[in-house]
Amino acid sequence: PAPTALPSTSPVPMEGMPTRGRVYLQGGYLDNLNHPDPETNQYHTFDYRANAITLDCLQLLLENEPTLDRPVGFRVNVIGGQIARVIHANGLGTYNTPIDLLEGVIRFKAPLGGGLDILTVS
Repeated sequence: PAPTALPSTSPVPMEGMPTRGRVYLQGGYLDNLNHPDPETNQYHTFDYRANAITLDCLQLLLENEPTLDRPVGFRVNVIGGQIARVIHANGLGTYNTPIDLLEGVIRFKAPLGGGLDILTVS
């Protein structure tokens, strides 16, 4: 008899889950005509490096909305760069840590009516 084929399994656990992503990038060059030594702008929070190219913000957003067929979704928003070094939205680092988690959410859609959204913030 001919061998029977094994059922195929997906190598990606999120197959069929429409995950959207967005990337935001902000940077620039700041020139201080006084040419301070060391090359630091005094009394500046975000643009403290003088005469340098900086990465102010690199933001990555991943989102997967729940549906009645797939009732669990998520949203993760992470930033890196000089802005993350200063703001630390959730207190996940020290002053000089250049990465921060702005948002982490798990969403559930309950089968009530047209679907009741339930948010769980972590």
